Amino acid sequence: MKRLNNRGITVVEVLLCFILVSIIAMSLFSTISSYNQMRITEGYKSKVYSFKNKLTKDIQDDFIMKGLIQATYTRESTSSLKVTHTVDCVLKDGDKRKLVVIRQPSTNTYIIRYGPPDAMVQYDLPELGKSKDKDGKTMSDLSINNVLISITTKDDSNVLSIYIGFYHPELSTRYGVNVICPIDFPSTTSDGTGTFSFG
Repeated sequence: MKRLNNRGITVVEVLLCFILVSIIAMSLFSTISSYNQMRITEGYKSKVYSFKNKLTKDIQDDFIMKGLIQATYTRESTSSLKVTHTVDCVLKDGDKRKLVVIRQPSTNTYIIRYGPPDAMVQYDLPELGKSKDKDGKTMSDLSINNVLISITTKDDSNVLSIYIGFYHPELSTRYGVNVICPIDFPSTTSDGTGTFSFG
């Protein structure tokens, strides 16, 4: 029977083990870092989806469930580049709704308000990090990159289109509130036998 070496571990063996452990640790760190970045990105997407879905649902519940019979859109801009988009709406039951989107040029942020004109609710963009621009101003990473609102008329029917697009540098796709609603819903069903129920 061969006797075991009682010399212990040599310096070369210790160095080799250290190098192997370092390589494994670096590859694990890289993997964990990429998974952590994916986790942060998915958390950002979840917050953007929640915000987008909440605002879209609130608008569509009024426009679709109650029925939109009148809408007017105005866009005002001042010399300081402050832009205000306003949509005034009248619902079938006589209630009024107002959507206001204001661009604040000093901070490059937007304020979104929606609801009855005397009790509007402010919808704040979710906080998804901040960064500094070239002038040293602190800006939110999630921003509104475009607001497109229009009322189009085609074949004696009017359609209100609202699009509020969001952008974040770490998210791979663009998101937006997108509401398209006919104005002046018909009061009868398509076969003419009854009336729609609007809430």
